[in-house]
Amino acid sequence: MDMTDMNDMNAKNSVTTDKEQAAPATPPATPPATPPAASSRRRAPKRLIDRRSRRLGRISLVTTLVVLAIVILVNVVLETVVGNRLSWDLTQNRLMSIGEKTQELLGRLEEDVYISYLGREEDLLNHNTLSFVPQLLTDYVNRSGGHIKVEYADPVADPTVISRLDPQSLHQLTERQFVVQNRENGRMRVLTQQDLVATQLNQQTLQTVMKGYSAENAFSGAINYVTLDIVPTVYRLTGHGEPELTGEFTVLGGLMDANGFDVSDVNLLTMEKVPEDAAVLLILAPTTDITSPEADRIIAWVKTGGSILVAPGAFTGLDFSNLNRVLQEFNLELTRDRVREGDSSLHLPNYPTYILARAPKNDITTESVPETLISEAAGVKILQNPVDWITTSQLLKTSDKAVLEEGGNPAKTSPEGVQNLAVMSDTQGYMDGTNVKHSSRAVVFGSSSVFSDQTFGVVGFQAYNYMLTYLSLDWLSQGQTDVNKLVIPTKQLASYKIQHSGSTTPIYAAAIGTAVVLPLLLLLAAIIVYRRRKHL
Repeated sequence: MDMTDMNDMNAKNSVTTDKEQAAPATPPATPPATPPAASSRRRAPKRLIDRRSRRLGRISLVTTLVVLAIVILVNVVLETVVGNRLSWDLTQNRLMSIGEKTQELLGRLEEDVYISYLGREEDLLNHNTLSFVPQLLTDYVNRSGGHIKVEYADPVADPTVISRLDPQSLHQLTERQFVVQNRENGRMRVLTQQDLVATQLNQQTLQTVMKGYSAENAFSGAINYVTLDIVPTVYRLTGHGEPELTGEFTVLGGLMDANGFDVSDVNLLTMEKVPEDAAVLLILAPTTDITSPEADRIIAWVKTGGSILVAPGAFTGLDFSNLNRVLQEFNLELTRDRVREGDSSLHLPNYPTYILARAPKNDITTESVPETLISEAAGVKILQNPVDWITTSQLLKTSDKAVLEEGGNPAKTSPEGVQNLAVMSDTQGYMDGTNVKHSSRAVVFGSSSVFSDQTFGVVGFQAYNYMLTYLSLDWLSQGQTDVNKLVIPTKQLASYKIQHSGSTTPIYAAAIGTAVVLPLLLLLAAIIVYRRRKHL
C-alpha cells in the first residue's frame, strides 16, 4: 500500500469519528431506577471511620493526661504553699473545727502552749471515736499564730518522754493521755480520752452511753488554765453525803475546768477554817445539814469577803437550820416547802415540780430569759429584814400561779403567787477598805438539778441552764475569770436518721424512685444514645 492509499484511509476514519461525535446519544431502552430515600445518605467509608476514631482516641488520651498533670501540679503547689492551712470541715457537727470562743482565746495568747499526746498519731486516726482529734489539733495550730505546738510522743518507743514532761511524777502520766503544758510557768493539765467525750448514765439499762463530744471544751479549757495569771479555786464542801462531781455533775466539773477554776474538796469538820485561797465555797447537794461549828467557820470566812453557792439535792423536806444561819448573813433562807408550778405551759407534762423557770434581768442575767429547767426545788425565801448594805435579787422564779407545798405535802399549799427558785445576794457590810476590800456574795438555788447531768440530758446545752451555771460562778468569784468566758457547749452526736411525721409513703416513694425509676430512666437514656451513635 502506497502513501496515497494510506492517506485516503485516514481521511475516511476521521470523517467517521466526527460523525459519531456529532450524533446525539441514543437514550437507553430502560431509564436507571431512582434510588430510595433511605439510600440517599451514604455511609462514610470504613477507613474514614477508623481514622476518625483513632484521632478522637488520641485527643481523649492527650486531654486526660493534660488534666491529670494540671491536677497534680495544683496539688503540689497547694501542698507546698498552703499545706494544712486551708481546709473545710464538712462534718455535721463541725468536730474538726474550733469555734468563735476558742478563736478569741487563741488570739489573746502571748505564751507558747504545748499539747503532747502520749501515743502515736496513727492510733488516734484509727480510733473509732476520736479519729477527728488530729485534725482538730491542727486547727488549733493554724489559728494560734504559732503559739500552739502539737507533738506526738509514744512512751513505748521512747520511755523517757514521761520523765521529760513530768520530772517530779506529780501527774502520774500514762499512755494515751494528752498533756497541755505552759513551759514558761510550769503549769500543766492532763486530759484523758474520756475528757473528750460527754457520757450519760442510761437510767433504764444502767449503762454509760455517749451523748456528745467535749474535745474543744477540754482542750480550750486546758489552754486557758495554763495561761491564766490568776487561778481562782472553788472548794467543794464534803462530809454531808455530797455526790462526786464525776458522778452526777460532770458537766459542772467540766465547765469549771474550762474556765480556769481549780476545784478542791474541803471538810470543815476536820479543818479549822475555809482555805484563804478560796474564791467560792460550793455547797452542792448535801443530804444532811452542816454542823454548828461548820456554820461558824463559814460565817467567819464570809466576813472576810467570801462567796458561797448553795444548792441542795432533790427536795426531801430536810431542815437546814445551821446552813440557814449562814444564809441569814445574806438575808436568805432555804424553806422546807416544795415549789409546784400551776401554769401547765411552764412545767414538764404531768410533772408540775419540773419547772421551766423564768430568769429576770439582774447583775448575773443581762436580759430576761424565759426558760430554765429546775426540778424538785425548795422555795428560797428573802427575809423581811432589809438593810442598806445587802442587795437581793431574784435569779429564777415561777409564774404567778405557783404554790408552795408545805413540808412537801401536796394537800397543804400556800396561796398562788410568784415563788423564788433561786436568789442572789450581795452584802457590803463587812468591807473596811483595808482587810476586806470587796463584798461577800451568795447564790442560793432551791435544787442542784439546775446543773445536774440528768437535766442537761433533757434540755441539752441550748437552754439557759449552762450559761446560768457559768455566770453564777463568775459573779461569785468577783470576775476573776471574766477575761476569757469559755462557755463552749458539748457538740451533739450527728444524727443521720430519716425523720418523718408518721407516714411511710414518702419513704416508700423515695425507695421506689431510687431503686426502680432512676435505673429505668438511665437505661432508656443509654438506649437512645446508642441508637443515635449507631448510625454515625
